[in-house]
Amino acid sequence: MPRLLLFMFLVLAMETLFAAKPDKALQRCIYLSEKIEHYTALRRKGGSSARMASWRKSRSRYEEEFHTAGCRKFSRQLRRKNR
Repeated sequence: MPRLLLFMFLVLAMETLFAAKPDKALQRCIYLSEKIEHYTALRRKGGSSARMASWRKSRSRYEEEFHTAGCRKFSRQLRRKNR
């Protein structure tokens, strides 16, 4: 009986651990998506050439991280967030 309880506890702990990782990944992807949108909006408003270059560089950095993190798998959740 104690072994069964220990086994059930370990299974529950593992499920909780693995369930938390996608949530963190999704939160990171949402953050990156918001930063990309932020710099896109700034560039659309316009500014000096130095600012535009800085914003473009920042946006590119966030886009690269977005793709590296594999955020495409969360495309449905990201689309719902933007509605």
